Amino acid sequence: MNRAEIEAFVAERTNLNPKVASDAIRALLEVVTEALQRGETVRITGFLTLSVKDRPARTGKNPKTGEPISISASKKVTVRAGKNLTAAVNA
Repeated sequence: MNRAEIEAFVAERTNLNPKVASDAIRALLEVVTEALQRGETVRITGFLTLSVKDRPARTGKNPKTGEPISISASKKVTVRAGKNLTAAVNA
């Protein structure tokens, strides 16, 4: 399911104008992105938790040459499924 399909589904389920549903979803994604950029954890209780973790700099290996390369520090978004989502998928 892609974003356009989600927007259409939300519009249908909520009897909203498709443009309004699209704007609401866009706003939600912006709010979540901005919170993660600030390093905050985003919890939607029972559904999922998004958080940012720091990845330290490390030494890797070039797969073609086997030569060591340095990989700079970065941040990674982690996603953890909530209890209700996990139960629904396993039902």
